[in-house]
Amino acid sequence: MTMGYSWIRDVLMRDPNWQGGIDLNQDGEIQPEETIQNYNGDGMVGDPGDWGLFAANNAQALRRRVAFFGWSAPFKKDNPIHELLAIESEMVSPEEIKQAYAFAERVLTIVRARLNDGQHRTNQEKVQLVYQVMKDVEVHFIAQGDDSLFATNVKRKQLDCDTSSFAALAVGHEPGWPLSLVPAPQHVFVRWEGEGERFNVDEGVISPDSYYVDWLKISKESLEAGVYLASQSHSQILALFFYNRGVTKGDLGRFAEAIEDYDKALALDPKFVQAYISRGVAKHWPDHYAEGIEDYDQAIALDPKHTRAYNNRGFAKAKLSHWEEAIEDFEAALRIDPNYMIARQNLEWARARLKP
Repeated sequence: MTMGYSWIRDVLMRDPNWQGGIDLNQDGEIQPEETIQNYNGDGMVGDPGDWGLFAANNAQALRRRVAFFGWSAPFKKDNPIHELLAIESEMVSPEEIKQAYAFAERVLTIVRARLNDGQHRTNQEKVQLVYQVMKDVEVHFIAQGDDSLFATNVKRKQLDCDTSSFAALAVGHEPGWPLSLVPAPQHVFVRWEGEGERFNVDEGVISPDSYYVDWLKISKESLEAGVYLASQSHSQILALFFYNRGVTKGDLGRFAEAIEDYDKALALDPKFVQAYISRGVAKHWPDHYAEGIEDYDQAIALDPKHTRAYNNRGFAKAKLSHWEEAIEDFEAALRIDPNYMIARQNLEWARARLKP
């Protein structure tokens, strides 16, 4: 039985003051109540429920003793922003975590003020307001940044589809809006689904599902399997947070650590196509091409139109000197997207190598 993820545990275990417990009253000793015990009475010590009760019982002391808890205080304890920033805290400085919380709090404060201005707003307009406020505080929405982390995106005042959606999700959680993240091929947006309404908001723009199907050429098979355009569960949202950290580690050449994060993401969401592809890429560097091919197989099974999966699988097969199979994959990628230049270049390379 797995215990599941606890952002409270993650934060405390990284804190230098944690030594099997934490001296919250600073009397020089760690008392039993300053350690993790079976607080929820389920017979298991250290599950997320125990950490949650420990934090609730010691809320004021933790805010004084551990900076993260002070920064997180304006938000409900079950707000996904805590999991997001706890996961990212391994990769960024405490100051960047502080800035990210301050940004989210500032947007939340302004949104609350405007919602109380006496003006009637539809639910669509309420969510759009969050994105407008982000623009008002001089954040720019970009197509795709060169960094996957929310904290560093906030520092740069540039949010992409993922990180702007994370901000909207965090702000919308406080008034109890029924928002979730929704994946499309290499894209993410938020959806309101509840109170008799269902609509998508993408960086402030209302778009129907059909828009993404046409724009991103999403296959019928992927839609029916719930790979894309399905409202994400808590576990699937958590998977995206681990995935983005893995991407950052991969960009830094820390491939073994990246694979560990992709493993976590896929354990939480076995339908996460991009995590299979990124894990396959990370396996190229230790020359584990056969294992990479297994990941690309999984991605293609979930998304038969994913050109990068075909191209990458072809590349891995070529590295194993399986030239004819590699050519088949490059050709498959080009049948889907004739303008995919990397696949075309790889096809020419493979054909040249296959010639006697």
